[in-house]
Amino acid sequence: MSLKDHYFLGGHDGSGAETLDWMSQVFQMELERLDQAFPASQRFAHLYYNTSQEAMLLGWIIDKTADVETLRKINATLVDEILDRSPENLSRITAQWQSFTDVFFIRRGRPVPEWRQYVEIQEALGLVGRSSYNRYGRSMRRLGQSLLVKLLEVVSQRYPDWNWAAQKHCYLTAALVTEYFLPNGEVSCLPEH
Repeated sequence: MSLKDHYFLGGHDGSGAETLDWMSQVFQMELERLDQAFPASQRFAHLYYNTSQEAMLLGWIIDKTADVETLRKINATLVDEILDRSPENLSRITAQWQSFTDVFFIRRGRPVPEWRQYVEIQEALGLVGRSSYNRYGRSMRRLGQSLLVKLLEVVSQRYPDWNWAAQKHCYLTAALVTEYFLPNGEVSCLPEH
């Protein structure tokens, strides 16, 4: 993505387009010169040219500052590729989701929380059911977990040596929190070794 693209997508009127085009070309040539001068380094020219559009699109998607049509004006091919629900893409997305949940939840002794966005992702990927019965079952499970977490809190306070109760209490608390950090300020339910 050129400097001109960054400038005009930011809402500017178009004055100075030739200068920005020229500056972008000079910048790209300088990066290519540096790549030749330092061949062991990363390919900066390639990174600038190829990832700047992806980074900008990702930033706008995350910030919800652009709709799909605006994103298509920037890079229709990339947007169409992102929105393609082919089996290959769904498989890659599922693998990324599983990697994410493994790193941030499972390896920390926590369940994947049933936050609305997370449930929507899992439903779209076919990892959990999306029928009204499935949703009702999840809400009943949360109700049971909320009752059990209160019981385990009392048990773990009454019997502090019962590590299983404290760990199960943490696990169920993690299932019910609305934020990533647990009430105790931690992110893991695993005992420290």
